[in-house]
Amino acid sequence: MNSQVVKNSFFINSRCMLFHPTSMLDSEILNYIKSIHKKSLTILAMSAIILSCNNQNRNTESKSESKIVEKTKSIQNDDFVSNALNDYNIESIKEEFRDLLSCSKEPVINDHDESIVDTIYTFSNSNNKIEIYRAVHADMIITFDVVDERFKISKNIKPGMTKDEFLKKLKIKTPINDTLNVEILEGNMYFTFYFQNEILKRIEFNNYFD
Repeated sequence: MNSQVVKNSFFINSRCMLFHPTSMLDSEILNYIKSIHKKSLTILAMSAIILSCNNQNRNTESKSESKIVEKTKSIQNDDFVSNALNDYNIESIKEEFRDLLSCSKEPVINDHDESIVDTIYTFSNSNNKIEIYRAVHADMIITFDVVDERFKISKNIKPGMTKDEFLKKLKIKTPINDTLNVEILEGNMYFTFYFQNEILKRIEFNNYFD
């Protein structure tokens, strides 16, 4: 009888070891599942962080582009743009700025008549540059880019003046930022005025003609 009890007890204990949920095999499976779950959560978290950073970078770039656009204001003033450089021509520049600017000449074929050779006069130093296109019947300033206070345009506008004084001379009543474009209606001629610390630092003129 005792032998039978021992056998039944061994059989029962064996079954319990085989099917008990905390057995060695079940524990390893649970740990493996937990490990995969943790890795998945980590990957998801990292993906969310990367997406968030990308969105922030896009927003920052968009704001920066908006600020760049807002910094430049444009106004139309045909009379000023067309006449601001009337005092400048090849002879007057040679006379007044001979001690400041060197002069060079470049022959160019006329776009409309290849039998005609025009000339581009360039007056320049390391900081200032004036280019004049001499055709058969007329001279045209195509570039005027100066920072020296000696270069004055109409209304006595020159580098070194204050922004307030500049605004009064052009009768501009609305605030401007550090860059202002003044252009004609067609848009092929325009001035760009650059300010720094409320002082006009640079005057640039461009003339695109056919």
